[in-house]
Amino acid sequence: MHKKYIFSFMRAVGAAAFASLALSAAFIFISIFTGAPGEGVWAGTVAFFVAFPACLVVGIPSHFLLTKLGWNRLWHYAILGSLFGIIVMNLLLFPISTFSSEAGALILVETWPIQLLSLCGGFVVGATFWFLSKQQEPEEKS
Repeated sequence: MHKKYIFSFMRAVGAAAFASLALSAAFIFISIFTGAPGEGVWAGTVAFFVAFPACLVVGIPSHFLLTKLGWNRLWHYAILGSLFGIIVMNLLLFPISTFSSEAGALILVETWPIQLLSLCGGFVVGATFWFLSKQQEPEEKS
């Protein structure tokens, strides 16, 4: 019984890491078509270092809660990932908009692209996390 929980936790940590990498890969892939792959690498790196801790702190406990409730469909994870993406981005941008008047004004004027990007990024992370964590654990031999 103990091995089952360890396996589930390790699978969730791996899913969080690969879901964060999927977000980084999405930034790099999109930047190839915009003609600025250097910006995509920079954005992908930042996205990974924001998404992975958020997945560890918020995503893994949410995964176990959703599993316990029996809410283990793709749309559950995608909607929750989108919601968490917007929340995390706003928590990161709030100090900037509060303490810097120029950056704060820019964020307030141009907030919809940031919110849309956060929504889509959260969707990618949530869907990838669902795909990687939905596998059944091996059954124990009695």
